[in-house]
Amino acid sequence: MSNPLRVFNKILAATAVLLAVAAIYFVLKLDRIERELQQTRYQLDSLYTNYQILHTHASQSAGLLRAMSNDDILHVRLDGMPIAPEASAYIYRNPENGQVYVNPAGLPPLKKNEYYQLWAFKGNDAVSLGVIDMKKSPYLIQRMRDVKEADEFAIIRVDEGEKSRPMLENMVVATQ
Repeated sequence: MSNPLRVFNKILAATAVLLAVAAIYFVLKLDRIERELQQTRYQLDSLYTNYQILHTHASQSAGLLRAMSNDDILHVRLDGMPIAPEASAYIYRNPENGQVYVNPAGLPPLKKNEYYQLWAFKGNDAVSLGVIDMKKSPYLIQRMRDVKEADEFAIIRVDEGEKSRPMLENMVVATQ
């Protein structure tokens, strides 16, 4: 016959092995769950960031739509010049407060080292209304600097590092 102490020791050893295997299993499972939780948190943070960006764009678009639907807004078409005859753009200007917006959707793509700049003209005076950010989206209507008085507008193509001037040979689009 077996000694009861030997049987007890065998049962105790088997239980210890079983508990060790269970502990390892649960530690590995907990580690996997923690990784999944971390990945879920990362995805949630990413979704929240995207939500904030979309919310900001929606707010800006709503404000822009209100501004564009104002009956006092002047819609000015800029037509292609000899260097880009098929090009076009639109200026939206509120003559009361001088706010100016540009829709650059019809401008040709730029080379890597070029940018577009909007100019306003009143008589012989030319005023830069700023650089058009084509990296955002060529279809995004953008707010430019205000100008109280302007008879004409033009968009010129400028090489980086070059001093920008509204010269005819650089004009891509202008009021006709």
